[in-house]
Amino acid sequence: MSTTKIKAAIYTITQVILEGSNVMDKVVTSAQNVSKSLEELEVNFAEVIKTIQENYKSDNAFEAYTKAELEKLITEYKALKSKADQIAGM
Repeated sequence: MSTTKIKAAIYTITQVILEGSNVMDKVVTSAQNVSKSLEELEVNFAEVIKTIQENYKSDNAFEAYTKAELEKLITEYKALKSKADQIAGM
């Protein structure tokens, strides 16, 4: 194989690795942003969450439904937050 072909292959390999690295940097930044946004939910809606968890009962249809929905969202939140933190290296 000629040195020209070797040099071209090395250049191509370098470009693919560089592009992949740039994409991964963006992925990490995006995961950090997701994690921060999720954390803001806890702060911005702390009063609502506390009200539902502490005061809503199962004998009222709306309250029971709302409490169940919140529990589902908390489960999804924890899974997404864990994944975002893992990707972000937090």
